[in-house]
Amino acid sequence: LKTQSAGTYIAQFLKPKKQDQEAAVDVFGLIIPAKIAWAFKTSTYFGLWYFFSIFFNVATKKSLNALNMPWMQSLACVVVGVPYILFMWAIGARSVPNLNMK
Repeated sequence: LKTQSAGTYIAQFLKPKKQDQEAAVDVFGLIIPAKIAWAFKTSTYFGLWYFFSIFFNVATKKSLNALNMPWMQSLACVVVGVPYILFMWAIGARSVPNLNMK
């Protein structure tokens, strides 16, 4: 098993494949080089993640102000989340992770 740093992994993950770099994308009749389209798509994902993160943080702060019991709120998230993911694994909507000791 080859080890690599987090920076190297992220750089390889974010780098578009060679065949994707050379293609073109048609967006509503406008031909855009694939490299620019890929960069726009990646930037959009980061922007949406940041945008929704703001709403999540505001909602969390409001709930903590309304009911100042952080341990109880965390427990409620676990109590709701564990059965939810078990259900998703049971119906096959999500694959069960493969865990090993190596």
